[in-house]
Amino acid sequence: MSAIKVENLVVKYGDLRAVSDVSLNISDGEAFGIIGKNGAGKTTLVETIEGLRNKTSGNISINGIDPSDNKRRKELYNMISVQLQSTNYPDKAKVEDLCKLFSSICDNPIDYKELLEQFDLIEKINKPVSSLSGGQKQKLSILFALISNPKIIFLDELTTGLDADARREIWKSLKNLKKNGVTIILVSHYIDDIEMVCDRIGIMKKGKLINVGTKEELIKTSGLSRRITFTCNDDVSSLLSELDGVNTIDSLGDQYTIIVSKENAAKKCSEILDQQKIKYSDYVVSRPTLEDVFLHLINDSNGGENNA
Repeated sequence: MSAIKVENLVVKYGDLRAVSDVSLNISDGEAFGIIGKNGAGKTTLVETIEGLRNKTSGNISINGIDPSDNKRRKELYNMISVQLQSTNYPDKAKVEDLCKLFSSICDNPIDYKELLEQFDLIEKINKPVSSLSGGQKQKLSILFALISNPKIIFLDELTTGLDADARREIWKSLKNLKKNGVTIILVSHYIDDIEMVCDRIGIMKKGKLINVGTKEELIKTSGLSRRITFTCNDDVSSLLSELDGVNTIDSLGDQYTIIVSKENAAKKCSEILDQQKIKYSDYVVSRPTLEDVFLHLINDSNGGENNA
């Protein structure tokens, strides 16, 4: 069953198409990620689905409700919740006071103490927000979005500015939400956020949704075959770039990463290095990563579109 259905959505600002003919289905209980470069239209798409922006044309349905239908706006907002890209709270306000405030404006709030336990924040209940770490503040913002007991939650750039440990704590929290049947829409430009949390991924480019699928489906449909990494002190970019099947070559100092679209290209790369008697080490051949696929799709001027 579709929790969210978008058909041929267009959002224009003057002559600019911020969202261009996007169609999308998100299933009930699914964690769906949206990635793209800055300015790709991610936030505009999601805020239009939420009803925070006006659509130019197309159709949107959230469990049968059109978010532009003002008569059903209250019904919609009892069903969804939004954790915005940037949220600030008074530093001197205590965690419990804010929990009580958010609970007071909800028709059917969840017991905030249960949520504090779930997010490992119960010990902070009587502490001011200023005493919380960055990761704890982010978890608190998710908690506030969940107090209304939503069926669907929208999260935008959730882990920006957080350290590695805090990001892992956020991932753990989101996975627990998924287990409880909450539909999650996560917007991010961090590939690992999307990869760790989401069941399916939509890649946006210049307002269009150019591909949708699971990580495995995106890798398969990208046409990429292998990722090659090795260490070499010589400049071999021009030598290997002429090889049939080489898609991209990146070098950072003596560290090379080569993405190929033909499996035999991985073997040929090492053969050429050996033939030229070029010294190299740590030669590893592996499957392409989601980041490899993402960079390939957004930089491929001939890349096709696959809305779903």
